[in-house]
Amino acid sequence: MKKVVVGILILILFGWNVYLTYQLQSTKQTTSSIQSDHLQVIENTIQGYTTDITSTVDSVTSKVVSVKLFHPMSSVTNQSGMIYQVADKNVYILTSASDIEDDSKIMIAFDNAVEVEGTLVGKDLLSDVAVVACTPTFEVSPVSFTDTSSVKDGEYVISITGRISYAKDGLVQFGVVSSSGQTPRTTSEEKIYYLNTLQTDIDLTSNNVGSPIFNLGGQVIGMMSKGVKDVQSVIIGGNECQYIANKMIAGTGVVRTSIGVNGLDISKMNVYQKNSLSIPLDQTYGIYVNFLETQGAGQQAGMQVGDILVSLDGKSLTDYFVLSKVLYDHQIDETVAATVLRQNEKVDLSVVLK
Repeated sequence: MKKVVVGILILILFGWNVYLTYQLQSTKQTTSSIQSDHLQVIENTIQGYTTDITSTVDSVTSKVVSVKLFHPMSSVTNQSGMIYQVADKNVYILTSASDIEDDSKIMIAFDNAVEVEGTLVGKDLLSDVAVVACTPTFEVSPVSFTDTSSVKDGEYVISITGRISYAKDGLVQFGVVSSSGQTPRTTSEEKIYYLNTLQTDIDLTSNNVGSPIFNLGGQVIGMMSKGVKDVQSVIIGGNECQYIANKMIAGTGVVRTSIGVNGLDISKMNVYQKNSLSIPLDQTYGIYVNFLETQGAGQQAGMQVGDILVSLDGKSLTDYFVLSKVLYDHQIDETVAATVLRQNEKVDLSVVLK
């Protein structure tokens, strides 16, 4: 009898041991699967995130250059630039105008570390845009631009500098943009001009002055500038850069006229802002006039604070850059037609540009 009982106990213990072994193995497999899945998700997330940035950097780095400025009786300064246009044997570099002197010797260092002497085509200190021409013996490709007016606040951007030295590649910085729009500028004559600008949280350094600012699609939205006083890490909008650079390359120079008006771009206003200024909610474009230069062109034409400037020279002012472009396309003392909305009524004016 005792032998039977012992045999039964042995069978029970054996069965229990088999059961425990099975459960333990099953638990290990489940844990391993969860850990594997978890690691895979993390790996995919990191891989997907970095690939977007690194692929963009890889595709545009060869289009960024270093601009070395040798100033007589002073030190050498370095800044960045971008390959803007290739025409026959001439390569045009877009860069910052702030530190370029008329007698500066300019050397362009390409991404392949080859340096070529450059010649200043033109510079415009108000916009901080300069164009330098050079003739490398190898093929290069220019950058491509996006429409600055389509850039949204909070959009991710990348700054890439030219080579810091022969042995060191350029620096890559990552950030966001904000405050897209226009910055009014005044000259020594106290005339009001407009400059298409954005801001970024990317720190301004000596090396990234003049560097292109790319969106994640590899398109240029503008150029990093230090030429706008009282504004940190400002980007000169790509639309402005292209327009001025094209004028310089064409040899026509940059001529600015002034309408003597400062205001707010209605296309960027929300409902609350429109209500606070008594602007009709269905008014989607125009410049809300909140300041008139004393004896400026606008004031002399009869504009008033509170007017909405909706067209100039027959062009609908869908944003501030359209206004800037009209002013670029005319000469001082030319007369252009303007239309304003005043208390929801259209008023036609003749403006003599200054």
